[in-house]
Amino acid sequence: MSLKRFNFDEPESNLRRCEKCGKALPRRYIYDICEQCEHDAMYKDVKEYIMKNNVTELEVADHFHLPLETIQRWIKEGHLSYKKN
Repeated sequence: MSLKRFNFDEPESNLRRCEKCGKALPRRYIYDICEQCEHDAMYKDVKEYIMKNNVTELEVADHFHLPLETIQRWIKEGHLSYKKN
């Protein structure tokens, strides 16, 4: 999920701040939070979705418009787990 959306080489006067962590963001950046905070929020939503629904990895990836490899990596790294039946 490392999407390049902006250029950090802009002058400091053109920067604004992430609403969650305060990290500098260029004025032309279209979101109010930085990529890391966006990633953290998505991870939390994915985890809650898995806990509330009986879904496969592919269904989770489709629901959140994430690459299947991202979901699989989070599981492999131990960040996500599925309910035991």
